[in-house]
Amino acid sequence: MRIPGAWPLVIMYHGIVPRVRERQNIDLGVVYQDDFERHLKELKRRFDVVHPEEYADLLERGRAPSPRSALITLDDGFQNLLDYALPVAEVLQTPLLAFVCSGHLDGGSWLWFARTVAAQWTHNDTPSDLLKRFRRMALKEIMEELENPGIGEQRGDRELGRLLFDGASSTHLAQACARGYLVLGGHTVNHPNMPRESAERCRQEIIDNKRRLEEIASRPVRLFAYPSGDADDRVASQVREAGYSGAFTILPPRRSIPPDLRRFYLPRIGIYNAGQVTFRLKCAGVDTLRWKLGLLNGDMRMSMAYPGRRRERA
Repeated sequence: MRIPGAWPLVIMYHGIVPRVRERQNIDLGVVYQDDFERHLKELKRRFDVVHPEEYADLLERGRAPSPRSALITLDDGFQNLLDYALPVAEVLQTPLLAFVCSGHLDGGSWLWFARTVAAQWTHNDTPSDLLKRFRRMALKEIMEELENPGIGEQRGDRELGRLLFDGASSTHLAQACARGYLVLGGHTVNHPNMPRESAERCRQEIIDNKRRLEEIASRPVRLFAYPSGDADDRVASQVREAGYSGAFTILPPRRSIPPDLRRFYLPRIGIYNAGQVTFRLKCAGVDTLRWKLGLLNGDMRMSMAYPGRRRERA
């Protein structure tokens, strides 16, 4: 059952991993593969799981998807998407929308937040404070900070880091797209904090990412997700001008949105290590209710957007 007035359900995951070991007292913001399978089965029972291309078609026609519909998304484009999420989705015949950063594919350097989390493991510390500070910086500043000896390139538990943070193989992404249950969405090249970047830097991040993903998928890439869900009207306009049909944030802004940008501020619900009760509450629209009551704000959005955060409870 959905809370009246709730938006269509768009679920957001950041990583799917096997249940092979304990989490070493670090909340990694990922979901185990068997829990993911249970989530998909429940979503299929309770909602009309919509294909991402159909969702884009509706947005282009100015129509809102039904509140009974559900779209399932995964962010960043890690290899665990292909190894552990997609096999479950294909068995259950459930389409997935993967918002992929192209800069870390095919063995490229880890995304900045992945490097931050892994570096902090070396010091037996949680990455929350460092992530919060980096969240206010442009990408160039972040990368300079990551070169400091106090942070460095150290990856702590390398086996765990590779499982969580290695970028996907573009060849395997292309093969998955051809099979029909994976659709690629834009997520920039390097996952910058878009409102902190210059207009030209944002434009290149959006356009270069779209071009690369369309080469991989051999079809237009029509939906976009802002890194960390962070956007303003300048960034939203650039996404629209790049030819996208719509874009997803996490929480919508409380201010008035220009009519031509409304489909570029679509909300999503993040699932991070959620137990079954929390998952069902989120699917029922509890985050929408909390947002309407003013119980979710920008700080919460930041904490909901990165792996390595403290556990987020409903």
